[in-house]
Amino acid sequence: MKQLSSMPKKLWLRSFYLFILCSCSWYFLSHIHALSTELNIKWLPFVVS
Repeated sequence: MKQLSSMPKKLWLRSFYLFILCSCSWYFLSHIHALSTELNIKWLPFVVS
């Protein structure tokens, strides 16, 4: 029972961390996409790969 009680907290922390990571990466990628379409940047493929 002790493992079951400690499990949700770890799971919650992991999901919370993943949520922040995903939101940050989505925000970053969307801004990169907006900049590339706005300024027509040629070095974007080099940065991605």
